Amino acid sequence: MDYQNYSLQQDSQVVTLTLNRPEALNAISPALEQELHTALDEADAESEVRAIILTGAGRAFSLVMTWPPIQSRRRMCWIDKYGDRGLFKVVVDNDTKGVQKLMHLWQIGKPIIAAVNGWAMGGGFWYAMVCDITIASEQAVFAQPEVRHISNTTFLFAALAGWKAAHRYALTGDHIDAQEAFAPWLLSTKSPYRPINLYQQRGPWPNVSPKCLSRPCVSIRQLLAWGYKLWSAQRHAA
Repeated sequence: MDYQNYSLQQDSQVVTLTLNRPEALNAISPALEQELHTALDEADAESEVRAIILTGAGRAFSLVMTWPPIQSRRRMCWIDKYGDRGLFKVVVDNDTKGVQKLMHLWQIGKPIIAAVNGWAMGGGFWYAMVCDITIASEQAVFAQPEVRHISNTTFLFAALAGWKAAHRYALTGDHIDAQEAFAPWLLSTKSPYRPINLYQQRGPWPNVSPKCLSRPCVSIRQLLAWGYKLWSAQRHAA
């Protein structure tokens, strides 16, 4: 499949998905997000693929979510028509769908490695965090500045980073540099260099991806994905 917002490279058993909207700092549009999930499913279906790397072109991993004007107008119509009740519905519906999209990454049977350089904010922050392994350069900056305005955070923050760390940043919207992010378990590891060619044994970057290519590692990831799918199915059936 040809992607408009991504570049896809496969090198042996590793697929690298690069968000390719550098002029917009790889902001996550609905089209980009749909392509991302399609690309992940396709990579997951390839039997020879053992690991997936997610990264961004240019000076950002990904910056915020962008919404088309028609969707924004639809939300405002709900609020104008139903007042606070309409606003509550918009927030709940949007958050529920957003969390479901993020948790789709946990249904992928191949390890997903986020390689973060530069800004990872808003939606980009969430996608970097839900990956199995997150590696960032020392120039990386994480944040959810939307909480200072009209948006909220998600329970996934506390589930992945711990209650105290999640509340520290979710309640303030403060930026998190790589050093800070490494402390509360947001990062798997960090380096003074740009996180590229992770699957190759070159440079100072930890040789993470080759270890993820082993059959036991892939089998464990598939088992975790199967367990999550089973739990999700039972939860929706209840």
